[in-house]
Amino acid sequence: MIFRKFLIGILAAVVSINIQAQNKKTFFIGAKPYDQFYGLNLNYEAGSNGLNNSLLFKFGLGGNIDNALKEANQSRLKAKNIFGQSTDFAIYYKQENRKILGMNKMGFQGAIEWHNLVEVGFGPELFDLIFYGNSKTAGSPVDLSATHFQSLNYYQIKGGLNKISRKSKYGFNLNLNLGNNYVIADFDDTHFYTSSPGDSIALEGNIGYKYQSLNAISPFNINGIGMGIDFFYTYDNPKLFKVKAKIENLGFISWDNNSQEYQQTQPIIWEGLEVSNLLEMPNPIMEKSATDSLKEYISLHSETKKYRSYTPVNLEVKFSREIVENKIEAVLLMKYRLFSNYRPMILLQSNFMLNEQITLSPNLSFGGYSNFNIGFEFQYKLNNISELHLASRYLSGYILQNNFSGFGGFITFTYQI
Repeated sequence: MIFRKFLIGILAAVVSINIQAQNKKTFFIGAKPYDQFYGLNLNYEAGSNGLNNSLLFKFGLGGNIDNALKEANQSRLKAKNIFGQSTDFAIYYKQENRKILGMNKMGFQGAIEWHNLVEVGFGPELFDLIFYGNSKTAGSPVDLSATHFQSLNYYQIKGGLNKISRKSKYGFNLNLNLGNNYVIADFDDTHFYTSSPGDSIALEGNIGYKYQSLNAISPFNINGIGMGIDFFYTYDNPKLFKVKAKIENLGFISWDNNSQEYQQTQPIIWEGLEVSNLLEMPNPIMEKSATDSLKEYISLHSETKKYRSYTPVNLEVKFSREIVENKIEAVLLMKYRLFSNYRPMILLQSNFMLNEQITLSPNLSFGGYSNFNIGFEFQYKLNNISELHLASRYLSGYILQNNFSGFGGFITFTYQI
């Protein structure tokens, strides 16, 4: 039952939006100008390499999941499957091209950010257990060793320096990480077993579960502190190509002494109740829900223990080059995330500049939380000082929900003073 409740809370299919706004203002100190930027970023993406959007949307938002949809997704499953979603929000301020510490073409930046990550790893056996119940597997063990869950919510305060050198820009940020909540569960060599008559069920294996609280945590609570660092670099040669590379959120969080850890190496056995379907398991005799009973059991068998976690590290490289001057540009983006289920992602995109105002950009991508996807971007320059940018990597997933997985997108509005 706990697996189903985990996934119900995670697989909420929300059409994602990434909003980015940036203001730029130029000041003059004597004869030397410097540039000033204000920005707002909101990013969201989610998907699965095994489940299609049709099932994800119905599972999260409600709807009939019939046998045909179950069978279609069952045939898509691999030995190890993932579902993940990430949300990132930032407010930042930046100056460039001024004199700092006696050096020219220097600048600084600062930001306040929020990051939220939820990821699930699972095998086909867990899928069958959730959608078909446990009656079909009575008398045989169900392998749950591929099951993994993690959820992380934290905030950052960032500050650093930047430098312009000929055709290059580069810099770094030092980050203060403020942890709100962290949950991680692993099921090493774990099996679920239902007796043939259905009057007992058992869970055995090496189960590890770290958490801050079994109940909801206020988003204003700070339960851990850590440090991190960012690096970024841009090379822009209009006659050749442009390269942007960055390493973001390389760091850790040390969780406080109120953190809990649950370890289970002995079998857990429930007896005395006839269980024909795991999804319809009756409440225990003591009039407690199965969820409350499980929380009580974990709480009684957990120990207070301080531990450390690593923040997911974003690695990104973007190449772009004009094929036809002021008309067509080719883009290659490669992205990966350490300490995460996020797989290497590659995106190919063509920017067609129809005129000075409109740019249309179809793209193809593979990887991340999902598999192959087709997307599209639209860019419209409202005037010389503002710009509207609409995009989604998952246009194929919205249109052909039975064939693709993944949902996300972004809206960008840029305004320059």
